[in-house]
Amino acid sequence: MTMESLPHSPTAPGTNTANAVKDSPGSTREATLICLMFFGSGIPALIYQLVWQRMLAEIFGVQIEAVTVIVTAFMIGLGCGSLAGGWLSTRTGLATLRVFALIELSIAALGAVSLPVLAWVSDRVLGASLPTIALVTLALVIVPTMLMGATLPLLVRHWVTRSGSTGESVGRLYCMNTLGAALACALAAFVIFPFSGMRTATYLAAAINATVAIAALTTYLRSRASASHEVQASQRLAAAASTSTSTAAPLAVNFRACLWMAALGGGVSMSFEVFLFRTLSFASGGNASAFATTLAMFLAGLAMGAQAAGRWCGDTAVNLPRQILNTQLAAIAVSAALLPIAGRLAVHGPVALFPFLYLAVFVIATAWGTLLPLLSQLSVAPDHRSGLRTSQLYLANIAGSASGSLFTGFVAMQYFGLVAISIGLTLAGAVTLGSFAWVLPGASRNMQRRYTGAALAFALCAALVVPPMTRDLFGALEYKNATDTSPVVDVLENRHGIVTVAADGTVYGGGMYDGKFNVDPIHDTNMVFRPYGLAAAAPQVPRRVLMVGLSSGSWAQVLVNMPGVESLTVIELNDGYATLIGRHPNVASLLHNPKVTLITDDGRRWIRQHHEQPFDMIVMNTTFFMRAQASLLLSREMLTLVRNRLAPEGVVMYNTTDSRRVQRTGCEVFGNGVLLGNNLVLSTSPIRWDLARWRNAMLAWRIDDKPVIDPGNPTHQDYLRWFVQHFPGPDVATADTGAPPPMPSCRTILAQTQNLAPVTNDNMGSEWRFRYGIE
Repeated sequence: MTMESLPHSPTAPGTNTANAVKDSPGSTREATLICLMFFGSGIPALIYQLVWQRMLAEIFGVQIEAVTVIVTAFMIGLGCGSLAGGWLSTRTGLATLRVFALIELSIAALGAVSLPVLAWVSDRVLGASLPTIALVTLALVIVPTMLMGATLPLLVRHWVTRSGSTGESVGRLYCMNTLGAALACALAAFVIFPFSGMRTATYLAAAINATVAIAALTTYLRSRASASHEVQASQRLAAAASTSTSTAAPLAVNFRACLWMAALGGGVSMSFEVFLFRTLSFASGGNASAFATTLAMFLAGLAMGAQAAGRWCGDTAVNLPRQILNTQLAAIAVSAALLPIAGRLAVHGPVALFPFLYLAVFVIATAWGTLLPLLSQLSVAPDHRSGLRTSQLYLANIAGSASGSLFTGFVAMQYFGLVAISIGLTLAGAVTLGSFAWVLPGASRNMQRRYTGAALAFALCAALVVPPMTRDLFGALEYKNATDTSPVVDVLENRHGIVTVAADGTVYGGGMYDGKFNVDPIHDTNMVFRPYGLAAAAPQVPRRVLMVGLSSGSWAQVLVNMPGVESLTVIELNDGYATLIGRHPNVASLLHNPKVTLITDDGRRWIRQHHEQPFDMIVMNTTFFMRAQASLLLSREMLTLVRNRLAPEGVVMYNTTDSRRVQRTGCEVFGNGVLLGNNLVLSTSPIRWDLARWRNAMLAWRIDDKPVIDPGNPTHQDYLRWFVQHFPGPDVATADTGAPPPMPSCRTILAQTQNLAPVTNDNMGSEWRFRYGIE
């Protein structure tokens, strides 16, 4: 058998494409409507995923373990639903569009009430272990995700009766649904989340589900007159499959082998998605839309790959093996060259870097999008079991995807760096291509050797060339100001993120400025006057101090050595910061200070579940207000939790990064406060700014047994006078300038921000709005 004569889909006895079209369940108009409905069905599915993932992060935390469990639970639901839908599709005479409409209505009903249910459950599983979190998450999403997963095999079975080609059916339907999901990601990132919120997003998604259901039901009712044709076609296919097996055309590839290939391809493709998201997130400095836009491009690539594969499967003139292998080889070449090219383009700015990165995401995803239609074409006959067989392939693909997500998120990201993972994925892609080459019928031995050799050559070149070409990769990619030219001298990568340190001591977390290793107020390079300034705001000696966010450890080193402090509890999600702190002498003693307790956990989750003795002072080392997940610490709900953990007359301080909206939120929750630089100092009691108390504390402050202030040093005396002049107290104007008071109180802030809405869990603050210049 030559490549040119390769049979595409094995055809059921007594049927062919022409006959299938003649006996189709509906006209071309109905086929178009089905595509549009399945496209629409993909939109709410991804809106739900993005909203539920965000909501569950509020409950269980944003650590990688919880996020991975959430994504995996979503996939398990889709896989189980696919299997259920495949079994349902084997029923003869099934009114597919009516069932599809009922499924969409059920999803709409569940989606509309999902957020209140999630909130109710969260209060009852607070502080649960990771296995419990996994079980609860699965229980929460299993029903709606199963309903979502059931739709593909049902519609494949419906479509096969008219097309006669399984690969073409899977390709077209998978393309339309995935394209809808890609559009949903873009809409969520650029329209829905910026201008509404999570609750509105779920209502919108439910409305789309209901609209799709109405359209499906209307189409079904209008085509009831021709429904008998669908039943007759189904019965013929079932009869042919059961009575004419001896004359059936043989399947091109063993079905079990295709299941393994589906799982392998799913694992590698999902690993690529995780890797690509980390790269884009780091390069964007943790931009809130990085996940949604990366997913949008990845899904768009999958959709285009599925569409192309479906078209190739339906065209007997296409050299199917060559098309598939060329697509896979192009993706391997892009993955091998991705990081070196990205590092070179980064020096020319975002305009050069991000189009390339998103194009790379699209190209790589396009190759993996050809997988499911191809395997369906090679191993699934267009008979009454086509939906069931397709569901089994889909389940294997999802199982592989879940495994790839777990392995990459938990293991690879913990023990290997971004460059090593890139090389590993290039090799995995080469192995997958080689497997395809040797499985594809009609591919000559020479073709198999050529493509496998080329793929392995790309992987070998990546292993040899990529490491030396990416030595300054993180310095090039991370978000920095034009004046920040200090080279990166230290990098720490783990599953929680990437932390880099520049030669001047600047720390970058996830590609964005995160502080400096400095505790010296005299040579202040990191605005360390702010934690020192807390001594003027605290009406009593703060004995118990809580800090959320460790970063460089500089603030923690200052606070634990504040006169009178007896204990400092630090909650930090990324334990890699502690490793870096141990390498810098001015903060290294923090790790061995008996007064310090370091806890690796999500700050919001820890505060929710711990109700012990209140703290005299709480400091949150919050990041820039527009970054992803920033509003989880800046929202009204979070600040209410913090207020409830505060002792009477205690003080709270956190970085607003000059966001007036964030400042208003804090003042609304506490009522009393004052700005100290860009940090907001808050209390349930009036702030009594005492500069004499601050001066006495500064003179008593010692770090590593060395005084912070030398009263005999003129430079130190100048610093004390500088602080008093620049921070005289709430709403107090400086004497020598006509500028507004440098420390506006909450009363002033609230009066100046009356037109701003507070940050809430639902509206997510300005994470998604910042790009529009709204704040």
